[in-house]
Amino acid sequence: RHYPDDDSTVVVSPDLTYHRAPPTHVTAREARVSSGAQHVELIDDVRVTRGGVAGKPDSVLTTSHLDAYPDDEVATSKQPVTITQGLTHVTGSGMEANNKTQI
Repeated sequence: RHYPDDDSTVVVSPDLTYHRAPPTHVTAREARVSSGAQHVELIDDVRVTRGGVAGKPDSVLTTSHLDAYPDDEVATSKQPVTITQGLTHVTGSGMEANNKTQI
């Protein structure tokens, strides 16, 4: 649904794939996209799956809320986050990730 007053859009059940090496797949129950798509707010059942490299399993991030800034390639969350890769599980009270710097 598009809101002309602020040029934002609400997407139900967003399903996105970033075609890079490795590809990254993002899903959630809802996304709120700002005008110009500078900020994407992913809400409820957020799942980010990044394909494994060099024979390693996929990395899977889950949280209830994720703020993404596509142009800056930055994602943040103030909600609990779980990251799983194979048998490794990491949990945190939030996160900040920068795809450009890999931090």
